[in-house]
Amino acid sequence: MILLEQVRTLDRKRLYDYIGCLDKETLKAVDRGLRVSLGMKNSQREELAVDTKK
Repeated sequence: MILLEQVRTLDRKRLYDYIGCLDKETLKAVDRGLRVSLGMKNSQREELAVDTKK
């Protein structure tokens, strides 16, 4: 589960165990969620990719 409503930073010393990695689609969803949470606009490249899928 990834919660993007409250973005926090952690010191690497607090990360003890390796949990895993994200596939490309999940990582893209995380990137989109972070942009929404931070009020950032989409990159032009992503906007073009979304337009071509319609």
